Amino acid sequence: MAATSNFQWNQAALYDIRLGMTKGLLRMGNAVASQARSNAPVLTGALRNSIRVTADRNDTVYILAGGSVSGKTVPYALYREFHNKKHPETTHYMAKALTKVANQDISQYFKELI
Repeated sequence: MAATSNFQWNQAALYDIRLGMTKGLLRMGNAVASQARSNAPVLTGALRNSIRVTADRNDTVYILAGGSVSGKTVPYALYREFHNKKHPETTHYMAKALTKVANQDISQYFKELI
């Protein structure tokens, strides 16, 4: 006869872990956004001001640039990520920011949360 066991997830603990992970990802996203603002090319400051972090109801964290923010439209954010003949060192401002943050000890963003 096979032994059987009954297992139940601790739903409150799972919720706390999920919440901690989302908070940690938001912390990390804010670090990426801050670095991206430093990396981004500046003419008017609109591109830098358009960089933001948000999370959806599924706990997915987004680091966004461009679009319509505070009444200003920044349609060129994606183009500037890949093209800038005048200042080519500022291309890949988002990718460089993500790489820099990801190459650090990312556990710092999750400490005391999970």
